This record gives sequence, structure tokens and C-alpha cells, in this order.
Amino acid sequence: MGESQDFVDLVRTARRRCLWYFVDDLPAERDLQLDTLELIKRYGNRDDYVKARRLEQWLRQHSSAAFSVS
Repeated sequence: MGESQDFVDLVRTARRRCLWYFVDDLPAERDLQLDTLELIKRYGNRDDYVKARRLEQWLRQHSSAAFSVS
């Protein structure tokens, strides 16, 4: 499973716990994805934090990349 699918899965899981106010659309822009990961780190549980931190590191290392969400 790639990072993009990991991001989609994490947001969908976090939406039930702490991002209930998010719209159904997933953020496609890199900056919004980073903001979303920051919210998950802040308001999610420990497992969410670990996953968000890993995905955030990947996204920052690939500075021009964004997760493909469809």
C-alpha cells in the first residue's frame, strides 16, 4: 500500500474520531494535506499521531509531491 492510500485511510479513520466536521472531499493540495495531518496529530489518538507523523515526514521529504486522493 502506498502513502496516498495510507493518507486516505488515516483521514477516513480520523474523521470518525476527531475530524467529524470535515467535508467528504479529501484535500488534494499539499498544504491542505499538511494542515490535515497536523490536525490529526493534535486531536487524534496515539496511533493516529504516529501514522500522521510518518506521512508528514514523507510529504516534507518529497517537497513538490502531494498525495493522490481519489
